[in-house]
Amino acid sequence: EAESNPTQSAPTLPTLPPFSGTIFIDPDIITPADPSTYVALVPAGQDTRVMFDRRAAWITTDPFLFDATYDDGLTIEVQVNPEFGSSAASQVVAEFYAEVIGRLPTALRIEVETVWIHKGIQLFGGGNNNILIHVGQGDSYIADGILEETLMHESVHTSLDAAHATAAR
Repeated sequence: EAESNPTQSAPTLPTLPPFSGTIFIDPDIITPADPSTYVALVPAGQDTRVMFDRRAAWITTDPFLFDATYDDGLTIEVQVNPEFGSSAASQVVAEFYAEVIGRLPTALRIEVETVWIHKGIQLFGGGNNNILIHVGQGDSYIADGILEETLMHESVHTSLDAAHATAAR
């Protein structure tokens, strides 16, 4: 019969996480086949906004604006860079991303007030009550099957970091 050793210490926790990034753990955490809480996208014209664009840092521009509504009561203002050329072209891209964002749990969208959408192959971002999207990079995430996981990762920065990023393990 084995005796317990009361002086035995607890196992040492690793100092580094086991993955190089959370978007690469599994491409099927959320899939395009999963339901979305997305309900509708209502055009709201154009108006001046300050947006972050990884190609140029902070910019002041007049994006095409859309109000995305979700069946859990949340609303997000989607701001599409005017480089897309028209309200109609901007609406297509805004609807696509609004529906994908609707696949995220409510808890991960609760602090998302705006979405910035730009052209370009630049990394997505999260924080500042926002999700940053560059559609060229989005195409790469779609091809790799990790678009939803990337948006989930960025929404964690937006909705959970303020309360949990500095918490003890």
